Amino acid sequence: MTHTQASSAVPRARGAHDPPGVPHGLFPDLSEQVLAALDVSFTIADPRQPDCPLVWANAAFSRTTGYAHDEVIGRNCRFLQGDGTDPVVVARLREGIAAGRPVHAVLLNYRKDGSRFWNELNLSPIRDADGVLTHYVGVQADVTAAVTAAYADERARRRLEVLGRATGELGAALDGEQSLGDFARAVVPELADICVVNLVASGEGSARRPARQAAVAAVDPAAAELLERIARESSARDNPRALLGRALLHREPQLVAEVTEEAIQDGTAGTGTTDLYRQLNLRSVIIAPMVARGRLLGAISLLTTSGSGRTYAAADRALAEDLARRAALAVDNAWLYAREHTVAETLQRSLLPELPEVPGLQLAARYRPAHASAQVGGDWYDVLPLPDGTVGFAIGDVMGHDLAATAGMGQMRSVLRSYAYEGAAPVDVLKRLDRLVIGLDPDRLATVVYGVLLRADAACPALPGTAGLLRYANAGHLPPLLKLPDGEVRRLEGGQGVLIGGTLPDMTPPPWQEARELVPAGSLLVLYTDGLVEHRGGDLGDGLTALQDALTELDTGTADGPVCASVIADALLDRVLDADAQEDDAALLVARIG
Repeated sequence: MTHTQASSAVPRARGAHDPPGVPHGLFPDLSEQVLAALDVSFTIADPRQPDCPLVWANAAFSRTTGYAHDEVIGRNCRFLQGDGTDPVVVARLREGIAAGRPVHAVLLNYRKDGSRFWNELNLSPIRDADGVLTHYVGVQADVTAAVTAAYADERARRRLEVLGRATGELGAALDGEQSLGDFARAVVPELADICVVNLVASGEGSARRPARQAAVAAVDPAAAELLERIARESSARDNPRALLGRALLHREPQLVAEVTEEAIQDGTAGTGTTDLYRQLNLRSVIIAPMVARGRLLGAISLLTTSGSGRTYAAADRALAEDLARRAALAVDNAWLYAREHTVAETLQRSLLPELPEVPGLQLAARYRPAHASAQVGGDWYDVLPLPDGTVGFAIGDVMGHDLAATAGMGQMRSVLRSYAYEGAAPVDVLKRLDRLVIGLDPDRLATVVYGVLLRADAACPALPGTAGLLRYANAGHLPPLLKLPDGEVRRLEGGQGVLIGGTLPDMTPPPWQEARELVPAGSLLVLYTDGLVEHRGGDLGDGLTALQDALTELDTGTADGPVCASVIADALLDRVLDADAQEDDAALLVARIG
């Protein structure tokens, strides 16, 4: 009914068929019987009276709300509202009524017996021939079934989103235990008011081991503090009667739809935490064990409180099981990775040499494994005092990030040492390495720089002040850097060739050529692997320039007052290595010559 229609339908004299109680002349052409027979709630309110009370309601309104006609007339319809009614919707209704506008809303209302229903309300203003607002006509429909169905679909969709997001927090990082906090926060508040993750001792997989609290998230920070206090003060965390104990012991989810005082006392018996649990005001609890590859890792607890009033049912238990299963797999993968990473790093460090003491040289080396998102690989370095009085320098990187790469690194370093001790020239050492790698593991590739430093008295006595001559060859590795006593930093880009393991028979020209560089006394030779200069989101060329600039700017002293090689190595790491962005291992070798 439009405003114009409503106004023209309002006569000035009472009609013959005005229903009892209806304002004078409001329904001249509708009978009382038709209004009474409507199955849709129909009300009339008078905005001219204080508080805009109802002045008429049909029988359908009484059937829907449970209030008799006499209990309704003279009251504002807010008596249908309750604690769950959205105040934003109520404010919008009041604003529309105050402005005399038509209003539409769907809001939660309460029947006389306290039961809830969703009410679709349409309010239309009625004006007289002069345009004065005289009444509001309300048409109301119980849409509980439709709203509940829509809410269930939306809730299921949102729960699936939360499920994916929560497990994604664990899957995105290989440090599963530290990311459990993000996992718990992703669950709250959509699936729970409180989420707690407990873990048993790593690798034990026994329900009889104490379960420590690894992560807590809660809507109310006070609840999180209470749970942390409970974890500290509990004197018997293995209480077999407690929900957590039963979930761990039987490896089955535990559901308490309504938490009672008896359940709290039973579940906390002997722990000294009963009063603390009472303060949580728990309403409903699900605890699901985390089991992966047959091993018990811990449990996830989802809790609601009286503040939200939410309760759990069987469908929620199935969801918690799925959540716990996904989390367990992610945590187990992280633990497996951590064990392999530790083994690989230990193996790699054991294969890296202790630097020798060489007269006329200051040596320092550093190795930094990548952060937790990458595995240990095949980075290595070596310094070799050779029988003829020369000194060999080597640095390399076997492709791959696994134990095989680490083992391959150890083999390659040993083979290079044996060829070097035979007195082979740098190019010959690389050739023999290449043939060996192709013969033993044709799929393995590596980068290597190998150089030999000849002392000044044997190599170039006619050049006073020269410490020696560096002869080197490079198999696909980043160029070494040489800082001269005057501060100039050079990239040693000669001798470049293909990677070890990447050659073809009878390659023309030969895959490597020897390069030579005079090394004045007081120079610094810096060799490194790509993990030092290649970072996530960055450009390799930019990283190499940053290292060269850092070496240029660094105060390395003079021949009379040199800075220790170890200090230089640490300073370079501090300036160019971003531990958070490091995705590959990094090796660094610094030699002060002369």
